[in-house]
Amino acid sequence: VAADEDDFRAALEWSWSEDDVEAALRLVTALWMHWVFGDQTGARDWLERIVARTAHIEQPARLEALCALAALLQGEPARQQALMREAAILAQRIGDPESIAAIDYVTADTVLHSGDVQRARALLQSALAGFERAGHGRGIGYCHDALGWVCIGEGDHQQARAHFERAAALAHDNHSDWLAAQGLSSLAALSALSGDVDGALRLAREAITAAQRVSIRLVPVMAFVRAGEAALLATDLDRAAGFLTEGLRLRSEEH
Repeated sequence: VAADEDDFRAALEWSWSEDDVEAALRLVTALWMHWVFGDQTGARDWLERIVARTAHIEQPARLEALCALAALLQGEPARQQALMREAAILAQRIGDPESIAAIDYVTADTVLHSGDVQRARALLQSALAGFERAGHGRGIGYCHDALGWVCIGEGDHQQARAHFERAAALAHDNHSDWLAAQGLSSLAALSALSGDVDGALRLAREAITAAQRVSIRLVPVMAFVRAGEAALLATDLDRAAGFLTEGLRLRSEEH
């Protein structure tokens, strides 16, 4: 993995030195998830440079670069929203329904973290409809997982469970371990809230198993943290400590 990372950075440096911004853009969009969800060293600087130099390129690759940069700006909501607005305009101009749905989903995630549940729901429903028209099973699943958390914010645990179960089913149908880790983790937390301790811990372990099959280290970190939260809600303090300790250990290995 380290050798691949070195080769990637070398190729990026060479493309930039040759003023081949399109090649640099393609490189970044091929591996941006490993940056955003892994070792972020240098990621923001590169994305800032590439976004600034590719305003003339109206391609899905630029959409990904805009979203990747927004994902790295968690403490800068105004800049995040500006980038997502630019991405939404570009997606509409390109006219790709799947890209439009993806922008709605990413924007909804940002809005949900800011506490605007109503707007997040509207964006997610728009994204869900777009992914359904495109037949994008994983996109549909991620929307259902996020809508489940919207329902929890609204106090509707029954509807939240339906969304989480749908996300987990779509993960199975589409062979997506990442989506499975998210959907099962969400179900584990909800089961713990509902008092189903055994079910919560079983689902948490299933989520961890799925997450450990994902090459990006932050996914199992997320699963262990969610498992720790579920165990805390189930008042199983020893298991919670074990899950959280393992999550912290994995996270420390990223640095």
